[in-house]
Amino acid sequence: MHLDERGDSATLGFETRLLPSAPRPEWREKPYNRLEFYLLLGGLTGFVVDGWGPAEAAGFDITAVSDKEIAVRLGSGQGGMRFRASSIRLTRTRVYLAAEAH
Repeated sequence: MHLDERGDSATLGFETRLLPSAPRPEWREKPYNRLEFYLLLGGLTGFVVDGWGPAEAAGFDITAVSDKEIAVRLGSGQGGMRFRASSIRLTRTRVYLAAEAH
């Protein structure tokens, strides 16, 4: 999570082992086992932080409240962050090959 101190936006970064079922053509040319993507949320309001740590970073929920508002919850239970946004867009995606931990 990166909050833009100059405006009213946040960038959420995600990494997953769940790979796209229809990969881009350029992704088919090399092996990969991770997908990384970033969402830019704009027009933030109602930002609340109730703690942040590994437990809170494990969960998230993004829900369309109306055609003009998105509710975002990072964390579970009472901890974490919550806010509303007026826009959301995918800003970056990439795949890569990561070493497996043993």
